[in-house]
Amino acid sequence: MKELKVLQPQPLRRKLGVMLLASAMLIPYGGSSVSHAESPAGQFTFESDYYTAGEDAGIVTLTVRREGGASGEASVDYTTADSSAYAESDYGPGSGTLVFADGETVKTVDVAIYDDGETEGDESFSVLLSNPTAGAELGTYSSAAVSIADNDSWIPDPPSVLSFDPVSYTVGESEGYAGLQVVRSGGAADNISVQYAASGGSAGEDQDYSAFSGTLNFAPGERLAVLQVPILDDSEHEENESFSVSLFGASGETSIESGTAEVTIADNDPYVPDQPGEFQLESAAYTVDEGSGTAPIRVLRHGGADGEVAVDYRIESGTAAEGADFGGTGGQLYFGDGETEKWIEAPVYEDAVHEGNEQFAVLLTSASNGGVLGSLVRSDVTIQDNDPSSRIEFSAYTKSAYEEDGTVTLTVTRTGSTNEAASVQYATKDHTALDGRDYRAASGTLEFAAGEASKTLTVSLLDDGIKEYYEYFAVELSSPGGAELGERPRMIVSLYDRDPIYWPSPWPWPRY
Repeated sequence: MKELKVLQPQPLRRKLGVMLLASAMLIPYGGSSVSHAESPAGQFTFESDYYTAGEDAGIVTLTVRREGGASGEASVDYTTADSSAYAESDYGPGSGTLVFADGETVKTVDVAIYDDGETEGDESFSVLLSNPTAGAELGTYSSAAVSIADNDSWIPDPPSVLSFDPVSYTVGESEGYAGLQVVRSGGAADNISVQYAASGGSAGEDQDYSAFSGTLNFAPGERLAVLQVPILDDSEHEENESFSVSLFGASGETSIESGTAEVTIADNDPYVPDQPGEFQLESAAYTVDEGSGTAPIRVLRHGGADGEVAVDYRIESGTAAEGADFGGTGGQLYFGDGETEKWIEAPVYEDAVHEGNEQFAVLLTSASNGGVLGSLVRSDVTIQDNDPSSRIEFSAYTKSAYEEDGTVTLTVTRTGSTNEAASVQYATKDHTALDGRDYRAASGTLEFAAGEASKTLTVSLLDDGIKEYYEYFAVELSSPGGAELGERPRMIVSLYDRDPIYWPSPWPWPRY
């Protein structure tokens, strides 16, 4: 039998040879495939990309491996990063460098876990690898997440409790403020409030400290607040003094413990031996009503109250006249040992004359037994006039006239001040006498010139020829200008007549 030869064309053999050569180049010795060249220093990777630890575990350990090569010394950095867990409150932050010796393939990283006692659910953070050296690379897991399993059960937030802490304070008189700490214990989930107020002990309100009260508010989570009480610095030597600040009226279920703080004010003024003191008036000006009867003027003693001291004073006329508007020309006040105030009672006289406000002055002139006068030794006293500037009224309450007179004239007077012009309106008003039958209605305005004290008005009367009984009408004043109405703003005008009475005959006249 003969062999059958199949001859291949030359171009096809060359093409197959190239393909086989290319395939041979892709298959190394041993027959395994390689996707990329590996570094002899290896790759750094976490053993896992996820770790868990209980909140009470204390430490979580993460394993870092060196894979794909371990030739020579190499290192890699690591650091922690917050997620829902926070450094310092949930775990201990950490960073550093892991150094692998030649041939070393495993290292570990320890991270502290904190047990905070708060119900907050599971939380997590991350640990990151970076900066490999000596030609090493980062491997599959260059970061790992750590989950902290919460071990706390939910407990309802208890009511808040408010307290002063501490409950006693000492502050220098010159420090300006006393800072009182109010501490919130118990629950702190809600907005709460509490009232506060200061009250005096040996310290005086607005003398040693300023009046102090209000409402203190706490926001959710807020645990501490400070009340700043103003402290007043005086120049008098005195013993240390104290007052207290109290909490009350807390909102909701909030309770108060240790709700009173005691504040001691330490005096900063040097001791000065007792002196007779300095004497001066309390105010540079006083105002009293003309009808008050007296003008009380206060004299104060400062800087010592040792011994008896007599203080002389003088009263001087101004626009007010002594004897007519006020009484007295001066006198003497006697301060006993320890007395610190006295009153000058200057008599004030009331009159019925409008004269405007008037003034007189009171002056301190000297002090005995070592007493000295202070800077304020004169007070001007104003007497407020209580008399109207002008009164307008009728000269009498009533006026009589006969119908046959034809007119009746009424007088309107002005009393008090007549230095300025004034006016008043008038109008008649029917009563038993009627307009158009017994008199003619009249109205108008009376104008008083400056200095003029009286005016007249005339009303026309009608004689009806009929015998009538007594009748009357009224004239009334109103709407004064530059004055006020007096006690007689209305006059009654009585009308009489002289008409004869005709009596009818009881029998017929005889006829002749």
